[in-house]
Amino acid sequence: MQLQNVVDYKGRISWNSVLTTGTGVYIIAFLILSTYAQTSSIFFASPDDPWMLLKNDKVTLNLDLKYFLAVFDPTGEIQYSPLNTVYYTIVYKINGFDPYYFHLGSILLHGINCSLVYFSIKKLLAYFQISNAKVIAYLVVLIWSVHPLNVESVVWISATKVLLFSLFTLLSLLSFLRGIERKKWWSFFVSSIWYLCACLCKEQAIVIPAVHAALLLCSKKNWRFPKPVQQTVYFFIPAIIVFVFIAVLNISMNSNNNFPTPINKYSLWETIVLCFYCLRFYITSVLFPINLHFHYKYPFLPSQGAGLINSIFPFVFIGFLTFVLNKIRRSAYLAFYLFCLLTFFFHIGLVLQIIPLTRHTIMADRYMYVPLLFLLLPLTVFSVSLTKNWTRKKLHYVIIVGLVACVFATYSIRLVTNWTENNLANYGKY
Repeated sequence: MQLQNVVDYKGRISWNSVLTTGTGVYIIAFLILSTYAQTSSIFFASPDDPWMLLKNDKVTLNLDLKYFLAVFDPTGEIQYSPLNTVYYTIVYKINGFDPYYFHLGSILLHGINCSLVYFSIKKLLAYFQISNAKVIAYLVVLIWSVHPLNVESVVWISATKVLLFSLFTLLSLLSFLRGIERKKWWSFFVSSIWYLCACLCKEQAIVIPAVHAALLLCSKKNWRFPKPVQQTVYFFIPAIIVFVFIAVLNISMNSNNNFPTPINKYSLWETIVLCFYCLRFYITSVLFPINLHFHYKYPFLPSQGAGLINSIFPFVFIGFLTFVLNKIRRSAYLAFYLFCLLTFFFHIGLVLQIIPLTRHTIMADRYMYVPLLFLLLPLTVFSVSLTKNWTRKKLHYVIIVGLVACVFATYSIRLVTNWTENNLANYGKY
């Protein structure tokens, strides 16, 4: 690529040219490969890898009709993620239980998700009529691609279902937006198929219909039910059927297992405090991902007392959220901000212990893989909207975001290294 393709006649960098010529793609690809280069030396992890992959007899079967009948049969399953098992089988066919190819597959999936994030953000910003869509989308992907919160999802082989469910979630969103844009009923139906695929990877995908409904409700132009909105029935009717099936299936599986549910030992007030404790961690880690762990212990024992800081945080958070909503209510981008906040809470709400989880850990980095996007995106849009003389200061802004991405990438490399050096069977810190 020649230099004049990205520099105008005055010697200034043309950021639109940078993105359209592929330079931006090369930068992100380089950051991803640099961040996760050491995964090739990581073996299988003790938590979950044995029962989900190494001792899963279905992974080694031939890909025939009997195989698919066995994989999609929920009988006796702890977690129903058949498409994730199919993915394991495909990778297994390359060179057996060679961790190198499983890690390579995870990196490739993460790279594909980065590209889907870019196109999804561009369409979302176009839908909400927000300018500078290409630059904003690129900057969000730049941060998201190397964010430390995403290391667990990419490095841990058992977390590939997070990568797969996110891929189908983004495809569903893209198809839904394309249906609104092109007024084609089949785009909505395709969106429902991607929704089904996402649910067959991870149960967290069950909230996708709520996200799409929020997308419609947050735009006043859809309140009179124009033709594109009427056609969304081709998504919502199949989606409701999928929702009921997945919900009933997961309730049935959870009722039949004997796994401990630590959160049930806490009182109602302690449970509320713990929910906000998780929320505080997830939100603060977006900008300040410090001291990330693989195993997050409960901060206090049942009936031990939550402590002053943990007890007052729910009130502080509610006050802060009220302040934020009051500040943005007169913004031209109010609908967009509300959609992002709703989407974040839809996704993260499932793992805040509101619904008791059969986990010994109170929270996990991988739960933020999708929700992270819907905090980074409004933060980027808000900061760009505050930047006066955007055309002149675009270079400075991009450089600052680039430096933040480099800092995050450096910390992510450290986390990847710790996955290499530590025995996760001990549930030690990163």
